[in-house]
Amino acid sequence: MIRSLALLFLFTYSISSFACINEMRVLLSGKQVEVSGLGDEVPIGRDSSEIEGKTYYIKQLAYLDSVWKKDKKIDDYSDYGVYLIYLGRYNEAKEVYQRIESTHPGRYSTAANIGTLYELLGQNDSALYWIKKAIQIDPSSHMESEWLHAKILEAKINGDRSVNSQFLIGTTFGSDVKPQTTLSENDLKKLRQAIYYQLYERISFIKPEDKIVGLLLFELGNITALTHDVTSALRIYDKAVEYGFVNDVLKKRYEHFLSLQKGLKNEYQNQIIRPWEKKQQPVTLVKSTKVSNGSTYKTIMWISGSLLALVIVVLIWRLKRANYQ
Repeated sequence: MIRSLALLFLFTYSISSFACINEMRVLLSGKQVEVSGLGDEVPIGRDSSEIEGKTYYIKQLAYLDSVWKKDKKIDDYSDYGVYLIYLGRYNEAKEVYQRIESTHPGRYSTAANIGTLYELLGQNDSALYWIKKAIQIDPSSHMESEWLHAKILEAKINGDRSVNSQFLIGTTFGSDVKPQTTLSENDLKKLRQAIYYQLYERISFIKPEDKIVGLLLFELGNITALTHDVTSALRIYDKAVEYGFVNDVLKKRYEHFLSLQKGLKNEYQNQIIRPWEKKQQPVTLVKSTKVSNGSTYKTIMWISGSLLALVIVVLIWRLKRANYQ
């Protein structure tokens, strides 16, 4: 029994160690460094279109509906509205939050969710009103990033003249081959956190192409190059191009950051076709070998978990068999 548990512990520990993946990346200075963790630099959002994800949302919706009807807790009803949003049932969700506002006015989650719903329904003026109201109720919520949500809405209302970095985030990073800034390291990290958070949520609902999302991804890549590494910046630039953002500065920095990848074994080591060229190529002519780091990590964790479950089942079977003998 003790030996079996010891083996189980060692196997579990080995899986945990294996799951902590390290990757070599390169800094803006050209220095190569080892970084722990994969797939955490590019905001990917929640994809409720996937069968697995949609099934989960439907189950959660049914669960919260039953809990709400039983206990009548307003938090459960509010969460029920959230899953309606994830499933794209915006008008139903809006009715939920309008009821909550009428019976429990002044809740931050209600104001923020109504604001998001109005934006998804194309009513940006109403969306801005509710997002500003949410900020007044709790300016620290969403990692202090809702100011950016308000700026995005203002830009959408104003039109293309406001779709620029100075208006949206209050700064730019120059046009040199390397991003330039006068912001402090702490200010850069706070700005990166705000952009990342807002993009993660936004990408869940807004699919390519989108001017504002593309621009913010580009600036997130610039900040990431300054605060983290240029390998991650390249991955974010890829996402920016996917959302339709391409200009001479991005191309110039992309080429420079790509040149710094020499000697690193990652998806950029043999890259020939640039992301802005892929849209011009027939799909059959481009054989992509790039695998999402997030997908790789999930696959490893799934395999590790399956192996662990199998070992547990075998150990239980052996213990039961020993008891019967």
